[in-house]
Amino acid sequence: MELTQFYPRPPKYPSILHVVNILLHLTALSWFLQGLITMTLAQNNFGPLTTPFVLPSSCATPFLPCELCTVALKGQGCGPSYYTDDPECWPLRPLETQSPRPRFLQGFYSPGVSCPAGYTSACQVTHGGGGVGLEHMDTPEANTSHGDFTCTNVPSHDLCGGVDCKETSHGPPLIQKCVSTAQSTEYKGFGCWEGKLKPIDVTVPGNNTLSLGTGTITIFQRSISVFAPLIQLVHQRTDVTDSSTSTAGAEKKKGIHSSLSTGAKAGIGIGSVIGGFVLVGAIFLFWSRRRRNNRATNLAKGDSYVRNLQNYELSSR
Repeated sequence: MELTQFYPRPPKYPSILHVVNILLHLTALSWFLQGLITMTLAQNNFGPLTTPFVLPSSCATPFLPCELCTVALKGQGCGPSYYTDDPECWPLRPLETQSPRPRFLQGFYSPGVSCPAGYTSACQVTHGGGGVGLEHMDTPEANTSHGDFTCTNVPSHDLCGGVDCKETSHGPPLIQKCVSTAQSTEYKGFGCWEGKLKPIDVTVPGNNTLSLGTGTITIFQRSISVFAPLIQLVHQRTDVTDSSTSTAGAEKKKGIHSSLSTGAKAGIGIGSVIGGFVLVGAIFLFWSRRRRNNRATNLAKGDSYVRNLQNYELSSR
């Protein structure tokens, strides 16, 4: 007696690392799309900035949208359910400039002649005649011969010059943000869960683990990009005097509640959704792999049963 076995082959699933890495790259892409969304938004005058502004130490705290994300954001605080702009991390802005209350991605200080403490000039432009303002929503390109940045300018305001101030630890400004990509570090950041800070330690390059309750997912991360506020200053020649450029004293400012611009919310929303996909996809793949292993075990048991049945039939002849 001959028994024929017909078993469907277990479906082939992409590896967990492959899918998670794709989703993490999509998260980084969402931040770029966030910048494109905000390119059409108008700038706002936040008022004068003539003395060095001192940021609280908490403004250096990086927030990560998820435990395995490859981007982090400075200048944030922990809101009721998620991180949000910390108004203490921006110089004073007059109340009349609060509508529509843009923050992280758009706006300038005029007259502005003094970078905040801990910031340095990223790029500077000077204009004559009718003049145009500092570039708006442009990406400076590195000047490899001098290590500075060149600026592309578009007609904006009747001002004669200006400067972009960036954090000394960050690289070129990108759509009114500074970005620094770390490729070799043990990075300590935070996330927001139910209004409370949660430490997140990331090692790059290296393996980082996400706990799923029923198991863990470990992925290899090559780098992490950290975004920080870019402070944009514009002024006329008559605004620049010895007294206004003096570094003596610091501006005493009061926190003014604000929120991310519409484009920023859209971009971070995209990143958050994709971050959620990372978690859901990781859980699904963990479950599907476990199910596949169980199916393989059952198939092995079935094979053993058929072989025993064949042996029994042969021996009974």
